[in-house]
Amino acid sequence: MRTVASSTRLAMRLILTRGVSAMGSVLTGIALDVWLYQQTGSYAQFAAIAVVSALVSLLVTPLTGVLVDRFNKRLLLAVSECITAAAVLAAAWSWHRGSLDAWGVGFVTATMACTAALRWTTMSVVVSMLVPRDDLERVNGLQQIVEGIVLVLGPVLGAAAVTWVGLGGALAIDCVSTVVALCGLLSVPGPQLGTVAQTAPPRRWWVEMGFGLQWIWQRPALRRLMLFITGYNLVASIFTASFSPYVLAAADGHTLGMAAALEGAGALAAGALLSWRILGGHAREDGVLGCAALFAALMMVWGLVRQPALLCLLASCTGLVTSLLVAWLQMVWQSHVPVDVQGRVFAARRLVSSALTPVSILISVPLAEQLMRPALQAWPAARVLWGLGTAGALGALMSCLGLCLLTGCLLRVAGGGLRVPPATTRSQATPLLPMVDR
Repeated sequence: MRTVASSTRLAMRLILTRGVSAMGSVLTGIALDVWLYQQTGSYAQFAAIAVVSALVSLLVTPLTGVLVDRFNKRLLLAVSECITAAAVLAAAWSWHRGSLDAWGVGFVTATMACTAALRWTTMSVVVSMLVPRDDLERVNGLQQIVEGIVLVLGPVLGAAAVTWVGLGGALAIDCVSTVVALCGLLSVPGPQLGTVAQTAPPRRWWVEMGFGLQWIWQRPALRRLMLFITGYNLVASIFTASFSPYVLAAADGHTLGMAAALEGAGALAAGALLSWRILGGHAREDGVLGCAALFAALMMVWGLVRQPALLCLLASCTGLVTSLLVAWLQMVWQSHVPVDVQGRVFAARRLVSSALTPVSILISVPLAEQLMRPALQAWPAARVLWGLGTAGALGALMSCLGLCLLTGCLLRVAGGGLRVPPATTRSQATPLLPMVDR
């Protein structure tokens, strides 16, 4: 017999060991980026690898949903860790032989993007399987704390690893972190993360990959939530892409490092608030909508700010707000989607909500350079607010996008908000066997 409390502890153990592995992946990513840029000096190759990895991740996402719903979750997590370790070892061997090049870096980066997509879908379902609804806030808060630590320490440790132990040492550290994650998996009994009884017989793979989207589309409240987050991601992705160049244009590299660290500290604070249940007692859908509106307001102010201290303060606030939004959004989906279809549904909503992200990042360049920069030169009043140059163009773009997002949030409030009725709650779906005493 396994109690609910012990199942929650198992989920927390998995999250912590997975966080160690995530830190190792960050070290590898930064080390490979630095090594490639030092070898080639080509930003074009760097950007191309990033775009290809993002597209590969999107392409494999529907398949991950089918895999998660059909197969043992512990096996899938173990396979994803082993594939990542194999790719890292291949990169280390190529580097040792002196044959590592841009193609090899691209292969490793794309492989890690694929396994990361599989782990995200699997861990989302694992939390639903192991954690009772009353503990979801606390466990998702722990996830945000771990992600915040990775955001804060990952770049720092990555840069230090490249300096102290080089690329080979950074890759070796990543392999050790994989062993830690595998040990965490071994501590979970096999039946706890087994397959969930399906309410319908399995169909062909390509039909199954479209099932998640069809399931969401038949439920207006969840469809509305997914489309709202898709619009939010279009704006948030441009903010993320312009974060570094804007801070560098407005201030300096030291400010960028502080702002990035404080953004991660904001994520840590969000995880602490959720873990301690300080923000409980309200609808999570309202929290998602409220955080989106707050983020929009922060973007509007962000575009007007140039002072380093204010940039760091706003970065911390955005880290706090976006982390709360992500955690509450995840809890909404975990609470309203039956566990036997969560893999396909979570993969589908991730695919849709992130599908246009590469496009939005690409169009942000002409928006800033060909629209905002001429507009600032033509309108003296706008120049007073945002100034000229790169900082002015990016700042004006951020403020305008923030205003658009805030308008969308207000329209959504006027249209009834994002509340999801309890007609398809988790308790009315397939029973969650790991959560009951057996």
